[in-house]
Amino acid sequence: MKLHKINGIDVFVQESENCVQINDIDGLALLEIWEPLRNIFPGYELVLCFHDVPPLDALKSMNAELLEDCLDMRVYSHKFVPHNSTAVAPLSKNNFASFAALHNNVNPECGATSQLICNKWDNWRVFTINNNEIIGYAIIGLAMRDENMGEVYAVWANSHTQHMSLLSAVTQCAFENSKKKVVYMIDRDNATALKSALALGYKEVGFYIGYRIKSI
Repeated sequence: MKLHKINGIDVFVQESENCVQINDIDGLALLEIWEPLRNIFPGYELVLCFHDVPPLDALKSMNAELLEDCLDMRVYSHKFVPHNSTAVAPLSKNNFASFAALHNNVNPECGATSQLICNKWDNWRVFTINNNEIIGYAIIGLAMRDENMGEVYAVWANSHTQHMSLLSAVTQCAFENSKKKVVYMIDRDNATALKSALALGYKEVGFYIGYRIKSI
């Protein structure tokens, strides 16, 4: 996060490839910084994240669109209940092209793009279910701002059992890499993901709502 002072308001902005993210800003401050922000980051995508009730009037005036509405699920190492499966294995670089093609097709909005994973391989772990071709995968980031935390970025599977096996594998991987907790943001209407997470010891600790403006 980088601190910007915009119209006298301290704003912490996270910058990445043509995208800026601002967390938990109130409606009045958002309207105050809107025009200067567009001059600082012209053409950038703006992502606004809220862990409380979002300022809907301000967001509507900016034509922001709902990006995701998620439950914030977390598990600590001493609460984790693993579900092991021999069908799940770490992704090898030899199979990366197949994974990338699938990931780009089924999860094009994921923040952990295949290109980002490829460029910063050591920051990520990908586990797959491979039956002559990849039929399920999960991604976890290990290089978070909180060095004690891993974050599950995606789980794609065809069944609850596969989903639970993949989620278990990436969660266990985080703990084996000295993380103390793992966070998993689940879409509110994803019953399969919620069922899997609860079975592995995850608990709901809050929620997250994200909005997006594709070009400011």
